Amino acid sequence: MILLEILLENSSSTMRVAIDGDLRAARTGASSKGELAKGVANQINDCIIPDIKKEKYAYFGQIVEVLFPMTIYNMDKEPKIKLLAGYDPARMSSSAFMEKLRTQIMDAQVLEYREIVIDEFTAIVERACQRDYMSRDSHYWAQRMSLEVTGRPSFYNPAVYDYQEEILEGELPSKRKAMSQAKAILADKSFKDELNRIYSPQNEKKFFGHPVHYLVSAGTWDAAKDMIDILIPALKKNHRLQGNRIGYLREITPNATTEENFEHVFASATGGVVVVDLSAEAAEGRFAHGYHRVACFIGEQLEKYGKNELFIFVDVSSRSVFRDANLGVILGKADVIRLEEGFGDKETALKYLDAIVERSDFADFKEPDMSRFLPDKLSFTVSDVYNAYSLWYGQGLKSHVYKAYNSVDTVHVTLKERNNKPYEKLQSLVGLGEIKQLCDRIIAFSKVQNQRKELGLATRNESRHMIFYGNPGTAKTTVARLLAQILKEEGVLKHGQLVECGRQDLVGLYVGWTAKTVEEKFKEARGGVLFIDEAYSLVDDSNTFGDEAINTIVQLMENYRDEVIVILAGYPDKMREFIEKNDGLASRIAFHLNFPDYHVDEMMSILDLMLREGGFSMSDAAKQKCRDVFARAVTVPNFGNGRFVRNFLEKVEMNQSFRLASLPHGTEIGKAEITQLEESDIPTEYTMLQSQPQKPVYRMGFLR
Repeated sequence: MILLEILLENSSSTMRVAIDGDLRAARTGASSKGELAKGVANQINDCIIPDIKKEKYAYFGQIVEVLFPMTIYNMDKEPKIKLLAGYDPARMSSSAFMEKLRTQIMDAQVLEYREIVIDEFTAIVERACQRDYMSRDSHYWAQRMSLEVTGRPSFYNPAVYDYQEEILEGELPSKRKAMSQAKAILADKSFKDELNRIYSPQNEKKFFGHPVHYLVSAGTWDAAKDMIDILIPALKKNHRLQGNRIGYLREITPNATTEENFEHVFASATGGVVVVDLSAEAAEGRFAHGYHRVACFIGEQLEKYGKNELFIFVDVSSRSVFRDANLGVILGKADVIRLEEGFGDKETALKYLDAIVERSDFADFKEPDMSRFLPDKLSFTVSDVYNAYSLWYGQGLKSHVYKAYNSVDTVHVTLKERNNKPYEKLQSLVGLGEIKQLCDRIIAFSKVQNQRKELGLATRNESRHMIFYGNPGTAKTTVARLLAQILKEEGVLKHGQLVECGRQDLVGLYVGWTAKTVEEKFKEARGGVLFIDEAYSLVDDSNTFGDEAINTIVQLMENYRDEVIVILAGYPDKMREFIEKNDGLASRIAFHLNFPDYHVDEMMSILDLMLREGGFSMSDAAKQKCRDVFARAVTVPNFGNGRFVRNFLEKVEMNQSFRLASLPHGTEIGKAEITQLEESDIPTEYTMLQSQPQKPVYRMGFLR
């Protein structure tokens, strides 16, 4: 919905007749100028109000102010009318909307108009209601036009998302100016290439819909915002946007979809731009599942409104939670161009830093040599520049503003550095020596093939699909996720998401459903990895549609071979038997990876890693007892491997909690006691030391 405040002038004799009675009453003192304005507004509003029986309006217009001459005795000049209006560009063009208003308000002439944000719209309606110009309040109009966009906080959900708006203002840039601005912010080649496409003379200079949407990848939000501030005016200059309203959707929580107004954020932005920040605190467990629901919902909105509404997604690498399958769910709904953060030399970085400082509140305190705030290296990213600005700003507050703190050293808190680099994380995994070596070969092969393609050389169009053989808890899913992210960073995969699925996600309930369901998963995984767990469960003796699923997978592995890497995973013996019986699958698998069970030393290493991550320490006696438990565990078939260690440690923590809770009343418990695990906390007979049964296969059929 495009929202406007319009100033009109009406010289129609029809308008004059409509208010003549009110004018006479005002001149004789029977009515005030305010009452006269109210009477005029009510008469006109009754004429132009849309059909209130409609659930949603394609347009609306309401008088919110009538501006008479200085006195009611000087009526030689016609009154000016301030109109609050809006229209849905998906259902009505701007010219059709203006013509509709002109005819309904008796050939009124538009003097000026401006686009407004939703908050201003609400404030104008409330003022008009207080003056009795409008009979229906802002809540009524917001409901009719899906303008209630603010998340309503509660005790349990204080803020499920944050949404702010602004209006694009200022002179729109020429191509030369846009390119100059891009150079100043160290723009990447991907960004400059897109500007060339936007300004290309081959494009029609008229809006027909959005051919693409954008994913802006940067190290900080500020770096991404600088790119967006160049991109949007360039699009507007070339008639790629209908309106000027820009919405910023940030701080999205896993509970965002529980808020009814969340959908209104997208429904109300038609004709404009919605910038979606895919950043939040890392989430696990049910909260991670919540982000998957959010991703699915945003993907649906992109598919629903993407023709008339521009979506710009921002992926801040340090805080992104919409990775893997979540990102694929969103980006698979439309054509999305990724714009990367750029880099430049020291001279360019310093100019950029100076420009950021100049637009800050402390530009007068800029130091002669700002280079000391930049890191010691040859090339600099946009994030490096913003980090340098943050360092200068923090020191400037103490040295120039709050001078009493100039000589005070701050307390340095040592935090564990989070290792977010997927390759380093893969190498840090316990054991898996052969797996890591084979992954290096897969990465090297894929990189070389990708570089050959970029150079225009012939490439071997070989399959990159894989099979992971291994028992539960041997890190198959973890390796698959890290491998997807590594291949994305190396430019082999476009997005690097991991889409996990099993039989229940692929086999349909009715004839014709299975093939469609399987292809939907492949589409979701485009640019990433499709991970099919326990693939052999697709085939059983129940005469269901598993064979159809396998045949479809085989075909799509070929059709999507350049866009999707398929990984089939499961128990070693069952997977080998499954592949032997399906020649079509076997011929399409390029890499076979065996994930062996962990031995005792590796399980102890996993335990040490989990203890460090949890902030625990363990006595030597307790560790020896753990080793004894692990020594018995590895002799049990399907004991669980790394999963066994995690479950075992949870049991130890529960025992510790019970021990501390049983101490005499008044006993002081400090940090040392809370973080220390003792020998008595280790269970003597651990009940999980039993053969873990393989998952049963449930069948449906008829008894004879």
